[in-house]
Amino acid sequence: MASVEILPSLDRCIESTARDEFRKAVEGYMAAGCRNKDLEERISILKAFLEQSDFAELRTRSEKHLVEGKRVKFMICGRGGSVDCQMMVLGKAQL
Repeated sequence: MASVEILPSLDRCIESTARDEFRKAVEGYMAAGCRNKDLEERISILKAFLEQSDFAELRTRSEKHLVEGKRVKFMICGRGGSVDCQMMVLGKAQL
């Protein structure tokens, strides 16, 4: 099962970060001549995540930790056209 890691910040919320990652994956796929299975899978997972997620709820869950100076990571796993999203709080960000 493939997964995608998203690291939002106070400057870039989970939705903006996921959209950036999706755009980068599509650009990389096109640059590779549309022949990269890993990027195809990444694009598929991110597309499903962007279409299916409740970003207001994800922002609420993550931002309360981000404002405390903690780092947050989302692991998005693809499962047959749908996605499973797990949030992890990693502790204080290093300056």
